[in-house]
Amino acid sequence: MEGIWEYIGLFTVIFGRVSAFTLMLPAMGDRSVPPPAKIGLAAFVSILLFSMMKGMEWNLPKETISFVLLVAKEVVIGLVLGFTTKFIIASVQMAGEVVGVQIGFGVARVVDPGFQSQISIVAEFQVLFVTLLYLTLDGHHFLLKGLFQSYQGIPVAHTVLGEGVNSQVVQMASTMFLSAVKIGAPVIVALLLTNVALGIIARTVPQMNVFIIGLPLRLMVGFLALAVTMTLFMHVFRSIWTHFQRDFVGLIHLF
Repeated sequence: MEGIWEYIGLFTVIFGRVSAFTLMLPAMGDRSVPPPAKIGLAAFVSILLFSMMKGMEWNLPKETISFVLLVAKEVVIGLVLGFTTKFIIASVQMAGEVVGVQIGFGVARVVDPGFQSQISIVAEFQVLFVTLLYLTLDGHHFLLKGLFQSYQGIPVAHTVLGEGVNSQVVQMASTMFLSAVKIGAPVIVALLLTNVALGIIARTVPQMNVFIIGLPLRLMVGFLALAVTMTLFMHVFRSIWTHFQRDFVGLIHLF
């Protein structure tokens, strides 16, 4: 019975980190995914990790309070690691918001089930597109592999939050803003040049009503720029994803 309770305790500790991490994953952790599916995925991954770790010495605490604190600490670790994965989708959403407002779709908004917020149609399109890219690049496999590696860099019952964790998370958040600028820059520049051209036309031909031709022109230029720069968008996202992988692995070693 003592061995059985030890296994149950180890599985509970593993499930705490895995479930918190799974809830924050892109695509798999969205609120549109049913909670039973998330719990089932977290339990399945926990069973796989448990089968690989049950033979190791973890020295789990025997006291109830210490054990509860250990589970809570594992949940915090899973939330921190999972929270950083949100930066990839958030950067694309931020760029899409700016582009959508510049095109003229600032009023036309839809509900994003992943963030439970209203975003522009352009942002929703880019989020769906980048989610497909994320799955195509096996991003979910990398994150699940990173979760397994986190137990090598952050062992159970030997976890101490390092001083560099906060600065690393802040640095990854700042990279998110830079990534949003890289993604939205081509379309924003095209729309800026369109506005400059409309301003010149308004000054040289006062009889022409630029407000009537401005909206359809900006829509046409915006969608044309989105279509032309789609290949560039894919290359930029690959670069962003490579940089994120390096930062994510570095974050694990900072705990």
